[in-house]
Amino acid sequence: MFAVSHEIIEQYLNETLKTQLAAFSDSDAFTGRIISTVREQMLSGVYHWNDMPFRKALLLTGEEEGSFYLPKADLDVRKFVVVTLRNSALESIHAANYNPSGQGKRLTPDDIKTITAAAIEYFKWVDFPVLSDEINLLENDKYGGLAKKYPISWAALSRIANTKKQIIKYEPIPIITKPNLSILKHQKAVNSSVKENQSNIIQIATEDGYSLTIDHGLSQTLQIVIEDGIPFVVDSFKAVSRNIEKLLTVMEYILGNKRVFITSNYFIANGCIERRLKLLKPGSDPQGMKRNWLNADGITKRHKGWLQTVAEL
Repeated sequence: MFAVSHEIIEQYLNETLKTQLAAFSDSDAFTGRIISTVREQMLSGVYHWNDMPFRKALLLTGEEEGSFYLPKADLDVRKFVVVTLRNSALESIHAANYNPSGQGKRLTPDDIKTITAAAIEYFKWVDFPVLSDEINLLENDKYGGLAKKYPISWAALSRIANTKKQIIKYEPIPIITKPNLSILKHQKAVNSSVKENQSNIIQIATEDGYSLTIDHGLSQTLQIVIEDGIPFVVDSFKAVSRNIEKLLTVMEYILGNKRVFITSNYFIANGCIERRLKLLKPGSDPQGMKRNWLNADGITKRHKGWLQTVAEL
């Protein structure tokens, strides 16, 4: 039975995704790296599918986008495509700084829609609960260790995903080990934006693709957030990173230092969360992000205050 699950995923990877990627990259090694990443993530996502609380927490990181993905399909399928396909090394050939060596061409937003739509169309017919039961063992379980590795941020995601309450209060997760950013490698700033308002610096957006790197702008922002006690504010989860390890590393560092992590849809602290009643689609440019921050529909007063502060900078 183990092979059946692999066959369903391998058929998508080899007959659909590989064919689509061939039009954008001349490098088999580069295409192979993307497919390998997606394979690992899809298998892990399917493996944990029948663990409902875990699945909901994992897929929450793709809900801000998946809620607006087409074609129409079960929301969990669309979120699965965001988390396992869109949030992968696929970002490498969509990022603005792609193609330094001249191999292939950059994916446009329309190309991304074509790729994700094909994946949704394929997987919307798959029986995920049955598929999950057919996987008895994984050599590389991409998502399996996240809850243990990032206990504070995973607890926050889990509580958001497993309740419909707008304000969620719970006993703060004890800080056993001081969170750090050691998993991230430093690099020079690329496409990051930081606004300064007197002594406060608030993170506006970090375009860092899928790599586990931290540019100067993000590093500086995190330092000031910790030292000055101000919230870390972004438009969406993807604005931090499409790599779930980097996203959770940054969240864990902020929450573990008793600071607040804010997006257009969520106000997250260790022990207290406030959410927007109806999710906004992540902004694709600074103007779209600003519109989200100025949109006060369905959010709490405190959440609204910080978003408007960012929008006015």
